[in-house]
Amino acid sequence: MNTKKLIRTLTIITLLSIGTFTYAESRNSFSFKVGTFDMTNTSQIINSSAYVFEAESSSVFAFEYERQLRNNFSIAAGYLQYTNQIISGSSVNQTADSTHFMAIGRKYFPIGRYILPYIGVGVGLSTVTIDGSGFGPGFHGVAGIKFNLKSISLIIETRAVSAKPTDIYNDSLDISGNGVFAGLAFNF
Repeated sequence: MNTKKLIRTLTIITLLSIGTFTYAESRNSFSFKVGTFDMTNTSQIINSSAYVFEAESSSVFAFEYERQLRNNFSIAAGYLQYTNQIISGSSVNQTADSTHFMAIGRKYFPIGRYILPYIGVGVGLSTVTIDGSGFGPGFHGVAGIKFNLKSISLIIETRAVSAKPTDIYNDSLDISGNGVFAGLAFNF
């Protein structure tokens, strides 16, 4: 399934399940995640030059502030960053540094008190920097499991990103891809 279809599917499921009411404690959390991320489109034309990017990203991490609501729905503000090496093109030995600032809505489906599978969607601002910077909208689809302990939670998550930031010359770079993350959330 391609990234855009996955994000659309997760959006529909999340929106349909918002009205499902089950009790969950309201709480805040701050999470930090690291993982792997692969850029989907590694061969691109930018400013009439052919670029080839390494698919596997480096310096991959994310952090979020999340507010869980009473109906197993949550809202979050997050940050995601990754870097892809340019293998060939006019800027060889450079990198494409991608950053995403996003708002995310999640729906949890508790299995008991401590295991919380979830799905969600996000939208926000995506940027990429090579020689200059480009900006544009970014869309995220997430699915994962949160293992809730009292003040700390363990998180395993997969994320699909769709983003094509545009620079001042109207050139765009497709920084879409998929990743797997693991991390800790500090609940308060």
